[in-house]
Amino acid sequence: MAGSHCERAVAQRFGNRVCSCASTPFPGMTTIFNMDRAAILPTLPGLQVEILPSPTSFSLVDFRLDCIEVGDTLCLDYEYSTDLFDQETIATWHATYVALLQAMVSAPTQRVSLLNALG
Repeated sequence: MAGSHCERAVAQRFGNRVCSCASTPFPGMTTIFNMDRAAILPTLPGLQVEILPSPTSFSLVDFRLDCIEVGDTLCLDYEYSTDLFDQETIATWHATYVALLQAMVSAPTQRVSLLNALG
């Protein structure tokens, strides 16, 4: 029953508001999934404040997916080892994950294993 609760919680929380920017963990691969809310930006008179990605030249893990709630949008940010994965693989995983999230929203009472993650 925990899966059903989780599916309803995701659908209720995010609706169909998923933005671009997925993965099945493989045995022996170091993965991290992180769900967080965006930081509240300070208001500074006369200045525009924004958060920019911090580019890195290495990855601490094989694959990491950060899901960040920004207002009513869920943004997905990936970090991965380019020795193991290419950009096309990550783009395919991303498209599949977004399709799965959208399917969860469309059918919040359906078991995840029965959803069409291919869109």
